Amino acid sequence: MGLGFSLFCLVIAAIVFFFFIDFNTKASIVSKLQEKGLVEEVVQGPDKSASIVKRVYLSPPLPTPAGYKEVWVSNDSEFLQAMKQANRTGYTAIVLEDGIYNINNTIYITAEHIMVKSATGNPYDVVLKGTGMVKSGRVKGIFRVNANYFTLDGVTLTDVPNHLVQVAGEINASYPHFRHVIFQDAYEQLLKVSYNYKTQKSQDNKSLGGIVDGCIFQYTRGIGPNFYIGGVDALGAENWVVKDSIFRDIASPSDRIAQYAVHFWDNADNNIVTDNIFIDNDRAIGFGMRLPNRGIRYAHKGGVAKNNVIYHTNNGDPFADVGIMAEGNIGLTVADNIIFQMHPYENAIEYRWDNSDGIDISGNMVNKRIQGRDGAVASLNSNMEMLTLEQFLIEFHKKSDLLNVIDYKHPVEGRQ
Repeated sequence: MGLGFSLFCLVIAAIVFFFFIDFNTKASIVSKLQEKGLVEEVVQGPDKSASIVKRVYLSPPLPTPAGYKEVWVSNDSEFLQAMKQANRTGYTAIVLEDGIYNINNTIYITAEHIMVKSATGNPYDVVLKGTGMVKSGRVKGIFRVNANYFTLDGVTLTDVPNHLVQVAGEINASYPHFRHVIFQDAYEQLLKVSYNYKTQKSQDNKSLGGIVDGCIFQYTRGIGPNFYIGGVDALGAENWVVKDSIFRDIASPSDRIAQYAVHFWDNADNNIVTDNIFIDNDRAIGFGMRLPNRGIRYAHKGGVAKNNVIYHTNNGDPFADVGIMAEGNIGLTVADNIIFQMHPYENAIEYRWDNSDGIDISGNMVNKRIQGRDGAVASLNSNMEMLTLEQFLIEFHKKSDLLNVIDYKHPVEGRQ
């Protein structure tokens, strides 16, 4: 069984126990849990070691915008030909019919206003599969986004030697939208936003206004292939929003700790991480990083981490660490998050370095410490640092009414 589902099994069992008096029969319990979206399936591969999150995606695909040409495709060659044509003209929506599409080389997005979406809006129906999650001397992903207004909706991306998607902030590629996308099993970060800090001119080039909405980021064998992995790893990003998504098992197997499930850093500004669930990741959310002698202006400025649920079992991951980290931030709000960690690491939230300023940490409920390090100062208000498992389950139950991400309800079998 994939390690990431330990939370949900525990949550379901405990909620059934704690709320049993509210129901008269097992059928009514199951019905209520389905209504709340707290019932989900674990789907294992033939070798019994891999699993995928199963989530219901009831929404149709995003509509094709006015002025776009719509092109429907049903196989690899049609898709690649449609992409070539879209890069000549822009303003194209490519609609993928159900199936597995094999991607042997990275697809470059070089024209503005390109949309790629599944016909049904369900990411289990369309899989874009790379050459394998193995170390490679060649850079291979699914998409490299070099232009503005790229939209990806309702597909699964899987099995590449590098990043599944790279957004080229160093050439100002901005306003991408990733909706209902499953990012899984890449040898490096699943979604990378790159940036060049070396010159003042390149520092002014950033990726602006990206949206990650209702996505799943996961390693299906319960742990990553190496330490150089992450979920959303964004350098120099500005005004991005990551919301209503699931991040699970972004964990290093050896050598050193994995990167964060969501990380904004290196001249990044005003990014928001809200209403997500993080399960069994080495580290969940990071803003900033200690970056000496690189001539940058700031590690991260502004930003919000709010209303997230972070959970980690004591599953033996060798580098299980902090839930939320702020390093060298100029202004940051960390509010109303729920963090329950069963591994040995002693801190749930940390803030570091004496160049930090204006950090507000308020209303969080955690079972480990909220801790300053290396001379950092923060404003701490109304936090609870003695959260019990029973309280966590109750608060999780309450938050499920507010989090759109909890939306499982026995989905149909998906392609792998």
